[in-house]
Amino acid sequence: MQQPDGKVVAVGSMYSFGIDTKTVVARYNSDGSLDPSFGSAGTAVLNLIIRSADSPVGFEKHSAVALQKDGKILVGGGTSGLTPLMARLTPTGALDPTFGNGGVVIVPELEVGEVTELLVLSDGRFLVNGSRAVRRYHPNGTVDTTFANAGTLERQENGQRYIADIALQSTGQILVLTSNGYLKRFTADGQLDTSFGTNGQIGYEVWRSAYQEFSGVAVAVLPGDHFLVGLSGRTISAGGGSRYEPPVVDDDSMLVKHEPNGAPISSFGTGGRVFYPDGYGFYDLQALQDGSLLARTVRYNADGTFRQSYSQPDFEVRSSSVQADGRILLVGKSIEPPCFRPCSFTVARLFP
Repeated sequence: MQQPDGKVVAVGSMYSFGIDTKTVVARYNSDGSLDPSFGSAGTAVLNLIIRSADSPVGFEKHSAVALQKDGKILVGGGTSGLTPLMARLTPTGALDPTFGNGGVVIVPELEVGEVTELLVLSDGRFLVNGSRAVRRYHPNGTVDTTFANAGTLERQENGQRYIADIALQSTGQILVLTSNGYLKRFTADGQLDTSFGTNGQIGYEVWRSAYQEFSGVAVAVLPGDHFLVGLSGRTISAGGGSRYEPPVVDDDSMLVKHEPNGAPISSFGTGGRVFYPDGYGFYDLQALQDGSLLARTVRYNADGTFRQSYSQPDFEVRSSSVQADGRILLVGKSIEPPCFRPCSFTVARLFP
């Protein structure tokens, strides 16, 4: 994530003996060097799990990050106890005591899962995607009970498994993509927008063969409030295998481009959709300055045709983002012998 001043904030994990995991937030100068004014020599370790002699280790994972207008940094994730957490850091990398309890907010487990996404709104409030539900919070970390149902959009509708991704249109309307291939739109105050799609939702399963169904992966709003939806195909199974023989072997991923009102854009691919071989995962969907599209390490032309891949040798990319100048940031782990697992936190910047 790039700050307005050009500095870059990244979130990763630090392992101790391979079993005790802590979250690390790092801030880099625009030239890639660690920013010594942040945390301890450029990094801040979030040790949010209470450890004791009886329980000396734990697992803490934070992968969601967002920047507030005042320069404070929100991070979200969860722990080995299945407790979803948010934390807020000051611009210098310290836990912000004005947020929650000493800088930390525990999100009720029964309402949301791991915090996977944070979207800061123009008025300072922010949306939290907890995979089981979407909640809206005040800047101080308390739930905004005026939103949806006492602050929460629940996901237990129409057999939906979990919330894969969320996005905001310029009007404040909220796009919610579920893991079983449904896209819903809600008003800014959390009410279902029945003018969208069919009774407020678009179901992508009808665009697949009888053998497979689509799993929602990512949704991204483009300039002009057009939006992209990335989906991955998966075989419908019964008892651990396909209920059909032979199984489907055609393309397994689909990218769809929509008008702001949800109608497919016919000039994109065929009828608004493009199919790709399995493995073209559509994570971190976003647009570049020339109208081309980026999905983590794969770039597509504006019409949906493949352009190039940014895969790096010995580098497992976990997320990507586009800077204001169009250059591409890749964040992940590099594998360095004799390390037999991804072991080095890595940030790379590429020319577009």
